[in-house]
Amino acid sequence: MGTRNLTIVKSKGKVKVAQYCQWDGYPTGQGETISNFLRDKKNIEKLNTEIQTVEFISHEEENKLWHGLGADDSGLVNMEVSDKFKEKYPELHRDTGAKVLSLIATGKAKKVANEIDFLKDKLFCEYAYEIELDKKTVAVYVGGKKYKTYKFSDFAKKTAMKKLEKELKGE
Repeated sequence: MGTRNLTIVKSKGKVKVAQYCQWDGYPTGQGETISNFLRDKKNIEKLNTEIQTVEFISHEEENKLWHGLGADDSGLVNMEVSDKFKEKYPELHRDTGAKVLSLIATGKAKKVANEIDFLKDKLFCEYAYEIELDKKTVAVYVGGKKYKTYKFSDFAKKTAMKKLEKELKGE
């Protein structure tokens, strides 16, 4: 479902990742992807190491990548161009979302887009997940406002995201 969201990773006090995603932003979607990732301590160790080599790509650089696969300057692309881009540069594609964490942890993503300003969009940024590696916390934002902060161990519990989703629905 089209539930726009943001996955943010902070390390050493700096935003290192601000990954926009078009889909499944609710807790049992992207939240669950993050929860599953954090459940494995080796993933966290690898992410802590690899995140230090990640940098933001400029809009100009990203546009060149899109143009190289057939995009024009209209701001719209067809599915063929989008699919080519997603295959070649998954870390920059709107479908990747929280899966960017695995791409970074395995060294497959060195440049990422900086979409941190999307967090300010209270209408369209339906959910955001801010992972603070130094504090070992995940803050969940709903509609651009911080809703709740979890320790990694609590966020990674198998039932945590289902429970959060029920809480948000008032159940």
